[in-house]
Amino acid sequence: MEYEQEANELEHEVEDMEKESEQLEEEIEDTKSDWDSKQHDDRVPGAVRDDQHEDAEDDDGS
Repeated sequence: MEYEQEANELEHEVEDMEKESEQLEEEIEDTKSDWDSKQHDDRVPGAVRDDQHEDAEDDDGS
């Protein structure tokens, strides 16, 4: 009986972790999408696309 209770608690813990993982995955995707849109907007300072960053380094001689 004690093992069944512990197993149930662990199953609930796994379910909670899976939910948190899914939420984190969604948050990461949203953040990537937001960053990508900012990189394509010249009005956002500091949000330089990778290809623009490489060009700037080449111009600086870095």
